[in-house]
Amino acid sequence: MMSQNRRREFLKSSLLATAGAFVPAASGRAEVAAEPIAVKNPFSADPLALRRLTPTVQATRVGLGTGMAGYSRSSELTRLGHDEAVAQVRRCYDSGIRLFDLADLYGTHQIVGEALRDKPRDSYTLITKIWPHDGLDPNEKDADLCVKRFLQEIGTDYIDVVQIHCQSDPQWPTQVAALMEGLEKLKEQGLIRAHGVTTHSLVASQVAAEHPWVDTIHFRINNKDIRMDGTLEENRQAAMLAQKNGKGVIVMKVLGEGQITDPEEQKSTIRAVACHPSTDVMVVAFKTQEHIDSFLEKLAEVLKEEEAAQNA
Repeated sequence: MMSQNRRREFLKSSLLATAGAFVPAASGRAEVAAEPIAVKNPFSADPLALRRLTPTVQATRVGLGTGMAGYSRSSELTRLGHDEAVAQVRRCYDSGIRLFDLADLYGTHQIVGEALRDKPRDSYTLITKIWPHDGLDPNEKDADLCVKRFLQEIGTDYIDVVQIHCQSDPQWPTQVAALMEGLEKLKEQGLIRAHGVTTHSLVASQVAAEHPWVDTIHFRINNKDIRMDGTLEENRQAAMLAQKNGKGVIVMKVLGEGQITDPEEQKSTIRAVACHPSTDVMVVAFKTQEHIDSFLEKLAEVLKEEEAAQNA
């Protein structure tokens, strides 16, 4: 186990590495330093390593997922209460987690915006999602109206990734074609840097992996088959196909939406996700500093073990 002092030193070094990873352009918008596009991210034993999602978006390997048990613009994060939710987002940032996964459905735009208001915009990565189904926003089919509202709610002049939320039908590209066209225009305008989908079925993931419009995909992956569709291997294969086609892979449900609680089982599924090349980044719901520290400690142990095995 990593001691408290060692953990603090490790996180401090990771924060320094992260802070210099983004280069602000003359316009004030963050641009990723130019480098060759890679199909996959190389192995790193740093739990907070920066990982490429798209040619213009990179993020820390671990992100805060703000939508656990999310519905009707609420989630476990919002149900902590406003002040505690803001504090938890700041704890994540201060621990070196610089990827924040939001959605209109979760009601977390204002919370994250307030928490990061005094932080350099080019020091963190924002993902959010449009809910395309009925019942949340009468303008849900208009990407321009939705994204401009999101920008106001978060308090930013651009969003790194905007996705179309919760797609499970293999015909989803036809069903949300208007949103796709709108997001492409917003990308051209510089209001977003990339777009994609979150998938909630294996077949939807497989379609997304080959669709030319898609920049990033959320996959549900853990080694316990909890809150997943399809097997671990089937989802890995779909994710690797997505990477081959130049798309960024964001893994959710790493801990089975909170159902994987045994420490050894947590370490096992962290290993299955983090040590497989099909994962670019992963998002996890953290409710306390203890949760953050525990996850990063397990991840660091798993990655060091993997590094030792590779070098043996």
